[in-house]
Amino acid sequence: MTKPFLYRNEAKLNGFLIVLAIVFTFFPVKLSANPISEKGVLDLREWDFEKDGTLDLKGEWAFYWQKFLDHGSIAEHEPSTFINSPGMWRQGEINGVPIPRIGYGTMQLRVLMGKRPHNLMLEIPGIYTAYELDVNGKTKATRGIIGKTEMLSEPQFGTQTPIIYSDTSTLDIIIRISDFDRGSGGINLPISIGTMEDILFQDKFQMIVEWFLVGILFFCFLYHIGLFLLRRKDLHLLFFALFCLAFVLRLLTRGQKFLFDLFPIEWWMLFNRIEFISLFVIPAFYLIYFNQLFKKSINQNVLRYYIGFVIFQSVMTLFLPSYWHSYLLPLYQFAGAMVGLYMTVISYNLVRKGNRIARIFLIGHGILLFGIAHDIMHFNYVFRSIEILGYFSIIFIFLQIYALARNSSQAFSRVEELSRSLNEKVYERTEQLKKANIVKGKMLSVISHDLRSPLASLDGYLKVFDNGGIKEEEQSKVLKKLRKSLSESTELLDNLLNWASGQLESNQLVAHMEDLNLHNVAEESIELFNEQIAEKNVMVKNFIAENTIIHADRNMIKSVIRNLVSNAIKFTPDGGTIRITSKSDLKRMVVSVIDSGIGLPDEIKDKLFTITPSSSRMGTQSEKGVGVGLVLCKDFVTQMGGEIWVENRNGGSKGTVFSFSLPIR
Repeated sequence: MTKPFLYRNEAKLNGFLIVLAIVFTFFPVKLSANPISEKGVLDLREWDFEKDGTLDLKGEWAFYWQKFLDHGSIAEHEPSTFINSPGMWRQGEINGVPIPRIGYGTMQLRVLMGKRPHNLMLEIPGIYTAYELDVNGKTKATRGIIGKTEMLSEPQFGTQTPIIYSDTSTLDIIIRISDFDRGSGGINLPISIGTMEDILFQDKFQMIVEWFLVGILFFCFLYHIGLFLLRRKDLHLLFFALFCLAFVLRLLTRGQKFLFDLFPIEWWMLFNRIEFISLFVIPAFYLIYFNQLFKKSINQNVLRYYIGFVIFQSVMTLFLPSYWHSYLLPLYQFAGAMVGLYMTVISYNLVRKGNRIARIFLIGHGILLFGIAHDIMHFNYVFRSIEILGYFSIIFIFLQIYALARNSSQAFSRVEELSRSLNEKVYERTEQLKKANIVKGKMLSVISHDLRSPLASLDGYLKVFDNGGIKEEEQSKVLKKLRKSLSESTELLDNLLNWASGQLESNQLVAHMEDLNLHNVAEESIELFNEQIAEKNVMVKNFIAENTIIHADRNMIKSVIRNLVSNAIKFTPDGGTIRITSKSDLKRMVVSVIDSGIGLPDEIKDKLFTITPSSSRMGTQSEKGVGVGLVLCKDFVTQMGGEIWVENRNGGSKGTVFSFSLPIR
């Protein structure tokens, strides 16, 4: 059967995704030179906004710690220091002392303008946690309520795009910031400046991209939750869905921060905690998903400790002040990096073992780790480009969906194969049961046929004894006959029970092979029939050499020789002879029981090794033949790897030869 397209082109698909990931990483980064401000001054006199497009206000801003200043009063104060934008003021120092995480201050940037359009606009994506922005003394944007204490300030997030109307050659941008709730005060993401058309297009494009990512991830959440509800034992579907949902919450509280815009300012604290908790639980759901997908391949202590660590972080996020979250982040990043590397090693080992699903997972895992590492360095200002984790998460999600679909496809294939195998086994078992029923029916007919006469005779004799109808001098002969009849019945029952235990219960015979002295086995079998031998005056001779060793099952070989000797005695007349011989070649040992009896008619000879009542006949002294003894012999010999057959001597006038062979080890 031809494999689907994705199966046949999996290597090409994986290579394409890697190239796509690299393109996603570097394509969005601006390649044009972006002027950088120095000591709070940015020179844009050579920048043409209509030709060169928008730019980010990057570089050094003047910073006034613990002061709220406006356009009129800022000239009266000296900057406390200069801090980078984008950046957080806690990364700066004043007179060699690090700036505290929480507090308030004013940032200023003077922009020297050249040719400027009339419709100039700013895009303010992220300033923590409340601010007022003035341009040339006019307030253009506010978020939350700034204050000099935690009680006087109210935090708020959100993107704003104020229009700048100014005919001056200088733009004096002043931002008053207070942060008593986050510990991330400063300009977290760069403020962009450009024409209204460019800024609005950039803003809408970013919004469309983020809603697109949110929509895909939320659809994946709903889809896999639905699959899990239909198949509850596939826990990897549940945790993959939760992983997607946590990513959705993360996106809604990052970037454009839709949740903060949709709800009142009073919800800020809740959504701020959701942002961090979603960040903490994403790798936890990811780790559990991996563990369930690959059948608990993760060390359970690693899983247990990391889940406990995530729960600890989440509880701290719920109950500690928000600015403590920034203290937890480095610990979270370190633990996440260790878990990510650990999962990489585990999945790589699975790939080496030939697990194709693990290979797909490993590619997606590598892309996701690259995106995470990139964004961590981006937010820690190792370098600045754009956030790529959202894009990479979509590539990762698609790879996981492909892996899960392939896993399900393989599972369905295995189910179909098992179903087909089960049908074959059911058919085989049905045939075996039919055969067993046939055997059972035949055995019941043999039992009813072979046991009815001896039991009826025993019953008759016992009734005569009870009625006193036998003379004292005849009692000895009658008892002898009773003992003989009982012996025959016991032999029949023994054969039947062995046959039933081998054929009706387990439907097979198991040979326990060992080295045996064949001469001794034959002697033991002959001794069981000393009374019958004496009564019929036959001679039984064991011509097997004393040192003859055979590899066989002890009970099986004894049963075979016993049955063959018993039959030979029954069908050999008075004064006859029975010989037991053996001969071997390089491959097998042949054992023969040769009698000088009455031979075998062809119609009986052909049925000796099957269960049919017609295969039984009377001996030379009216002994009743055992109907299933030879059938048992054939089964035992076959189980030991040999064959059994019978031949008439001189057309049957000089007796029969029963022979069986066993392989030489």
